[in-house]
Amino acid sequence: MQTTQHTFEMAVEALRSRGLRMTPQRLDLLRILIEAYEPLTALEIHPLLQQRHPQVSVDTVYRNLFMLTTSGLVSQINLQNRESARFEFQGGRQHHHHAVCLSCGTAICMDRCPTTYLDTLVPEAAEFKPVNHVFEVYGYCSRCQ
Repeated sequence: MQTTQHTFEMAVEALRSRGLRMTPQRLDLLRILIEAYEPLTALEIHPLLQQRHPQVSVDTVYRNLFMLTTSGLVSQINLQNRESARFEFQGGRQHHHHAVCLSCGTAICMDRCPTTYLDTLVPEAAEFKPVNHVFEVYGYCSRCQ
């Protein structure tokens, strides 16, 4: 099993190989996500990042989360709402999806990918090659039912 430091170093190298700058705030945000035991919202990440960078704004957190999501190292959970969206480090983790509680925002990992037949949904005639997808199920967890 990889150590957190090794995972962090691999993630930084992956971002550098894409030509992305590694600012101190971005590095610390990445470390927060890697060390998190559960997906976090931007508003949960913000005070953690402020401990090392007191002047960092929530907008900076969102901009960096967007960049990390676009790079493929972080995934966004709960795509319906920016404020309740949660983010988790994806690097090295097995591809998975989530069931999201509409009341409390809890994200429950789903072990199977229901979109294994994605290639058959997009006709070849459309000259479109899927490279990624997101699947979420929305409902209520057992605590909120």
